[in-house]
Amino acid sequence: FTRTCCSVLCERSERSFFLFLLAYQLNSVELETVEEEDEDRSETSPQKDTLSPTPQDPKLDSMVSAPSELKVEREFARSLLVKWTPPTSVPAKAIRGYHVYVDGELKAKTAGNVKHRALVEGLDFLSGKMKLTVRTVTDEGESNDSEFLLIGKAPIPPPADVNVGVSGDGQCALDVVWKRASQSSCPESKLTGYKVYIDDVTASHVNDPTTTSVSIDQFTISTLYTTANPHRLRVTTTSVDGESRPSAPVAFSDDMLRAEAAPSESAAKGEVP
Repeated sequence: FTRTCCSVLCERSERSFFLFLLAYQLNSVELETVEEEDEDRSETSPQKDTLSPTPQDPKLDSMVSAPSELKVEREFARSLLVKWTPPTSVPAKAIRGYHVYVDGELKAKTAGNVKHRALVEGLDFLSGKMKLTVRTVTDEGESNDSEFLLIGKAPIPPPADVNVGVSGDGQCALDVVWKRASQSSCPESKLTGYKVYIDDVTASHVNDPTTTSVSIDQFTISTLYTTANPHRLRVTTTSVDGESRPSAPVAFSDDMLRAEAAPSESAAKGEVP
């Protein structure tokens, strides 16, 4: 009986060991197969570049678009308020602000992506036509210029060939003569007259654009309270758009006026020359 029991136990142990070996071999084969499949999959599938920006990254597009639809809302003596439409191709959160340029010179800045208008100051509208542009500002820098907005007016030409002389006896006057302003850039219908300045103070205002001379008496000159000697005289053109730049200065002295104002010795004695 004992021998029989030992035989049975041995057979069962051998069978269990055989089953264990078979299971181990099967598991090894499955693991190797899975590892080979993983290696094949990694070789055939593209590797993901973690450094590449995603399409949603606002920095992806290096060509930042400029604003559009520039428009002047209000114009003042030497400034204006300009508005624009923000670029639609740039995410709002990527916009840091806008820069406003006039003839390539930075004249105004705005911060953030909400404000779409700016006050541009320090403009001389009578100096001629100027090009105003706006650029979008992001972390990547500025965009190109927007389509330009033409501002300003055609310059008003000043009078030419200004000359001065003295006339009169006893109470002399300063005679100022000039040539009419060029009509090439300012139509005659817009001209309103001329202004004469002595040492940057208005000495006479001619309200007739066809008149090209004026006499300024000595009393008027003496009331300007200027200590300059010689004096500096300049003439400007006035129009419905404003005033031109001054003409080239012409100098005259107080001695010039005194010499003409002093009566001659023969005249004082009542002698006829």
